[in-house]
This record gives sequence, C-alpha cells and structure tokens, in this order.
Amino acid sequence: MKEQSKRGFREGLLWGAALALPFALITALLGYGYIGLKKTAVRRGWNLVEAVVASRTLAPGETLSVEDLEVRSVADLMVTADTILPAQLNASIGRRLRVPLAAGQVLHRDFMEGMTSDAEQGEAPACPPAETKPLSAEASKNILSIKRALAQEASR
Repeated sequence: MKEQSKRGFREGLLWGAALALPFALITALLGYGYIGLKKTAVRRGWNLVEAVVASRTLAPGETLSVEDLEVRSVADLMVTADTILPAQLNASIGRRLRVPLAAGQVLHRDFMEGMTSDAEQGEAPACPPAETKPLSAEASKNILSIKRALAQEASR
C-alpha cells in the first residue's frame, strides 16, 4: 500500500509538472512580448538625429559664427523641415538672428535673416530629415510664438 501511494504521488507530480511547464512557458513568452511592446512605446519619438544647435545663448541681431553653432544629437521630434542640419551649417554662418536662442536650442531657418523656410517658398526641403514626425503640442506652441514674434519684428 505504501508503494502504491508513493507511485501515485510520483505520477501526480509528473502530471502536474507536465501541465505546469507549458503554462509557465506561455506566460513567460507573453510577459516578454508585453515588455518588448512597452519598451518600443517608450522609445518611440526619441530616436536621435544630428542637428545644428546654438553653442551659447544668442541674442537677436547677432551674426552667427562657427563658434556660435555646434552639431548635436537631438530627439527626432525636435527636427522639422526648417531645422538646420549639419549639411546646411555653412549656409548659416554669417546670418543675423531674428530671435533669441538658448544654448543647445535647435536652429531653424526662420530664426535667421535671409533664410526663409522652403515651405514658404513653395519648394521641397533641400535636406529633409530622414523621417518627419508630427510635433508635440508644446513644440507647436513654441514655434507659433516664435513666428508671432517674427511677424511683430517685421512689422516694426
């Protein structure tokens, strides 16, 4: 009788392990997939691209020099068709600023005299970013306030 109970216990243990193992594997795979999706969602919009930024705080009216600008990796959400990319850096040198720029702020064509955006000229961008994404609400507000300031400055 003792041997039968031991045998029954072993069989039950084996059946329990045989049933639990597939459920454990399925649960692990589902958890791994869920974590991968969350990781992708968190990183979305934070791919880094190179853009021209101010190396120091700059005031309106200042003429840009090589020392005033640098190339940095920024989130692709900050890059629009008007963003100055490294290939366009030389075209920015010698231009006067229309607006103030904080150190590290991305440089846009609209921020400089004599450089209008391609969109205003009805042309395709000379060097479009690899992938253009919609702006966040905050970035859109910032751009609108800058454009308003430019319009006020032009009307004076």
